[in-house]
Amino acid sequence: FGDISINKQGDFSRVTNVDGKTHKEGMYSPYTQNQRHLELIHEMRRAQKNILVRGTFDKHFYETHKSLIVLANPKTIINMRYAPEHIQKQVIRADNLISCIKALHEESTASEMSDKEMKALADFFLQHHVSNPVDYTKKYQKPEPKKETPKTAYSCPNCKKPVVKGTYGWYCTGKCGMKIAKIYGTELSESQILTLLKGKSVTCSLKSGKETLLPQAEKNEYKGKISYQWKIKQKRS
Repeated sequence: FGDISINKQGDFSRVTNVDGKTHKEGMYSPYTQNQRHLELIHEMRRAQKNILVRGTFDKHFYETHKSLIVLANPKTIINMRYAPEHIQKQVIRADNLISCIKALHEESTASEMSDKEMKALADFFLQHHVSNPVDYTKKYQKPEPKKETPKTAYSCPNCKKPVVKGTYGWYCTGKCGMKIAKIYGTELSESQILTLLKGKSVTCSLKSGKETLLPQAEKNEYKGKISYQWKIKQKRS
């Protein structure tokens, strides 16, 4: 996935575009990976040969075992302008795989394998096969954005009980008498209420002029009744 570039040292890098942002990162070289695979296969197959044929096997191994890097994604753009020639020859697209195999077969000077030898080689790979449990669809799919749990309650500055918004506006569930949405009869806006509940001060226009409300409660007594409201910051004289 993504677009691939190969520099003159043979290093591979991948460029991806996610949500309009371009990301470039180095990647493990598939050329190096293939070489290590071939070396492993060589050692495993060599161990099965008797000492009389090992020399011949070693001599012709890289003639009968070829490495290819196949791009399965037809949308991938690959830049091999500066790549070493030996790597360029090994990188192909999936739709060219059959013609490439045929070309390698025609160019080969190795003797053809018998049906028995081909079956033995196929059985060798099957015996050493181990399933890979990786779910590549899940590994490379775009991650879903994390869902933030909406905050439905804030703490009352007076009694510390939850403050919620109901049908008739904001109120303290502790019923402590704290007036959340008004101050001296003036209605506070939704943004002003939320700002105060989040612990920040706001500026409010009252009959006495512009006042700064603090996210604290102060006692208010009127006609023998006690209530609580947002604290007004005292102006310096």
